[in-house]
Order: sequence, then C-alpha cells, then structure tokens
Amino acid sequence: MAFSVTLSTLTSRVRTLSDTVYAPTPTDATIEGMLNKALRDLYAKLCEGAGEFLSENVSLITSAGVSVYTLPSDFWQLRGVTWERDVQFHAPLYRFESRDRAKLAGRQWGSWAKYRLADVALGGAPSIELLPAPDSAYTIRVDYIPDPPTISSTIPLTCAPGMDDYIVLDAVGAILAAEETDVSVWEAKRAEALRTCMLSVSLRDENRNATISDGDADEIGSWVTW
Repeated sequence: MAFSVTLSTLTSRVRTLSDTVYAPTPTDATIEGMLNKALRDLYAKLCEGAGEFLSENVSLITSAGVSVYTLPSDFWQLRGVTWERDVQFHAPLYRFESRDRAKLAGRQWGSWAKYRLADVALGGAPSIELLPAPDSAYTIRVDYIPDPPTISSTIPLTCAPGMDDYIVLDAVGAILAAEETDVSVWEAKRAEALRTCMLSVSLRDENRNATISDGDADEIGSWVTW
C-alpha cells in the first residue's frame, strides 16, 4: 500500500543514520539534492523492471498530411504506440530508423505506418513523428512513463514499500563515502530495500505472467497501412 513521507522526515532519518544530526555539513539543501538524485536512480530501476505499472497514456488525434505531434510535457520513457483506426481495428506501430525515412516518406514501402521519437534525448520538447504522414484523422494512443517524481518541503513523496528506505540509505552512503568511510553495509541494506521495492511494485498483478512480445501476433504492427 502506498504511503506519503515528508522531506523533513527523510532528512531526519538521513542525519540520524549518518551521525550528522548536529553537523553543519551536509546542509539540508544538500541532503534534499541527494534524496532526489537517489529517487531518480530508483525510478529508472523501477521502470526497467516494472515499468508496466508506472505508465500512463495519452491519445493524439492525427491530421491529414501532418507527421509530427507534441507529446505531454512530463514524457520520460516510451512504452508503446497504438493506432486506433476505429473501434474494431487497433494495431501497434513500430519505430523507424533515420535510414528508413526516404522510403517511408516517399511511400516506396506502400504506406506502412511507423514512428520515431523526436527532440527527447537532448531535452527538447518531446514529440513523435509518424511516417508516412497520416492521410486522415486517426487516434494514436501513446503509452509512456512520466518524469520521475521529486520531493521538496511542499511536495511529500508518495511511495511504495522500500522506496523511502532506498533513497535514505543511498543518501547515507553518499555522505559516509565522502568521509572515506566503508559503506559496504549501507550498500547491502540499500540492495535489500531495492528488492523490497521491486517486489511491491511488480507483483501488483499476478493474474498473468510476463510473456514474450516478439511472436507472430505482434507482427501486424509491421504491416498496417493508413
């Protein structure tokens, strides 16, 4: 079950475990930065192992002749793109590479629909490009993982079991490592917290086991046409 924890509570735990309750350094601002860095690192690990349970979706409506569409500002990682032509036909779209652009744009492969992300890796406004350009108004569902959460004095952290322990232990390890203290014990505790967190997130739906996604049923996405 998810619960909330405040920045002041996390900071207090870090200072207690690192024996810096009365120390002038690190400052509270420094610890806040450590906690948020640890939170981003943890989020990336969770996305790799249990991203299915962290994803959101948005529906884009295409226009005839238009290839590029803006994604939500909180877009962080893509999970899938689905063309919803009508209530009876939904098909996955697959990524094209830069070398494929001429063939797709010139319809030398017919009008097989594919996508690529644009302006994401370098921090630009996230967008998605569809080639060939759609020939009508369609619904494109984009499943994505939003930006990692942040914690501040006004924004508590909503977390699954193990998340708070992980970021606290990571910050403690960073503080002690800077003092050239052996942090192997803290690293082991952090690894245990990560296991707890991964289990609490990934085992939320045991109805169906993970499946291989490269079977014949998925090949429809390689052949769909506008």
